[in-house]
Amino acid sequence: PSQSLMLMNDPFVLEQAAQWADFLSVNSDLGTDRERLSLAFRQAFSREPDAHESGRLLAFLEAADDGDAAWRDLCHVLFNKKEFIYLN
Repeated sequence: PSQSLMLMNDPFVLEQAAQWADFLSVNSDLGTDRERLSLAFRQAFSREPDAHESGRLLAFLEAADDGDAAWRDLCHVLFNKKEFIYLN
């Protein structure tokens, strides 16, 4: 539990999520949110997002009032996934 809380609240982790989101935003040549989401998954998990993940995360991005903040939150969520934290 303490590791999860640290990843959720630590200023360093929040800053890294913001930097990753900025990197994804700077790469606007990627075009769509779907393509940027695909890049984020390849960088974090070495795989493409499945249909369920894509659908939910793209809906989250579309519903957001502030696209930059939404990408920061999305990157933060990816850092907190068990798949990112643990190796099988």
